[in-house]
Amino acid sequence: MTEEERTDYALFELNKLLKYVVYPEDVACIYMVPVMGEGGYVVPSRKFVQSVREICDKHGILLIFDEIQCGYGRTGKMWASQNFDVVPDIMTVGKAIADGLPMSAVISPPGNYG
Repeated sequence: MTEEERTDYALFELNKLLKYVVYPEDVACIYMVPVMGEGGYVVPSRKFVQSVREICDKHGILLIFDEIQCGYGRTGKMWASQNFDVVPDIMTVGKAIADGLPMSAVISPPGNYG
């Protein structure tokens, strides 16, 4: 299976899930790690991440990115989401922001509570 075929299949399954399994208005958010560090540094295609953003916008679903491991410059840009030209509604960050101290943060525009 090519990357394009994997991407199309994953998007097909996500759309099928929102059509037949759960009503989109019952989904509060899609929570994803833009670059998965555990399990072999899995990087999704740009098309996949951008399409998930479009699906969230279409259905009024918040997009939350977990940038705790992949954020703060670890992918060549400040935030991994910048590599996909996608802006999440909410972002979680940690580890590198405190130089080894146990600290984390949630970043969101004011009033973005769903």
